[in-house]
Amino acid sequence: HHSNDLYKLVIQAIKNDLSSKDPVHICLALTCIANIGTPEMAEEIGDEVPKILTSPDTLHGVKKCAALCLLRLFELKSDKFTHTELSSRLIALLSDQHLGVVTSACSLIQALVT
Repeated sequence: HHSNDLYKLVIQAIKNDLSSKDPVHICLALTCIANIGTPEMAEEIGDEVPKILTSPDTLHGVKKCAALCLLRLFELKSDKFTHTELSSRLIALLSDQHLGVVTSACSLIQALVT
């Protein structure tokens, strides 16, 4: 029971950081998800990451973190993410000016097609 409460608190803290205006908080939350993510976490937070990745307002460094985080979430729970929905958004990232975003998007696309 206590661990379930702790899990809910961790999820809520990550969600708060993902909705922050501070790019450092967002990147830290994405890195946390990528490192300690579980299939349950992918289920609860997975919808937020593609939104961050494809938002025109997202900074390049945050997009790079989001792409790598989404790669990890896809590895954890591939049935959560539909290829057709993600592929059109990801293709647009290949023309990004930031090399880190492009290489992260390439890694994610490669995982989706294999």
